Order: sequence, then structure tokens, then C-alpha cells
Amino acid sequence: MTDFSEMFEKIFKEKERLKDMQNKDENQALTESTEDFLKNNLIILKKIQKIFYKLSETEKNEELILALKPLLNQKLQKKADESIKMLKIFSIMPILKEKGILN
Repeated sequence: MTDFSEMFEKIFKEKERLKDMQNKDENQALTESTEDFLKNNLIILKKIQKIFYKLSETEKNEELILALKPLLNQKLQKKADESIKMLKIFSIMPILKEKGILN
């Protein structure tokens, strides 16, 4: 009887050991995939950081349009807003090309 109980105990311990190893492997794979995910996101954030900085800047042309905007009627104010958006887009185009986002 003791031989069977020892054999079952060894099998059970081995099974638990294999299960623990599998859990460790899964956790390590999950950790590695999480690290890869974070690295990729950091790379993307670094690429778009300059774009957000550029979008937050106000250029002279935008300042002029913003200064004239209160003097315009509602229809022209909407066009002024659209032209400011276009200026922003044109200002980030070189950065997008530089970073390889537009390629």
C-alpha cells in the first residue's frame, strides 16, 4: 500500500510542479507581451509628442485670424475657425513626414 501512496504522492507533486512551471511560463509570457506593448506605446507617444506640442503653439497667422474673428459675422467666424484648423494641419505636415507617419 505504501508503494502506491508514495507513487501517487510523487505523481501529484510532479503534476503540481509542472502546473507551477506552466503558470510561471504564462506569467513570463504575459509580462513580456506587456513590456512589448508598453515599449511600442512609448515609441508611438514619442512620435506624436512633437505633433501635440506643435498643435498647442499659436502662430502669427492664427493670432491674426483670432484677432479679426470678433469683427466678422457668424458665417465668416466659422470660416475663420476652419482656416485655423487648416493652418494647424499644414503646420504638422512636415513633422508627420519626418516621423514616417504619412509614408
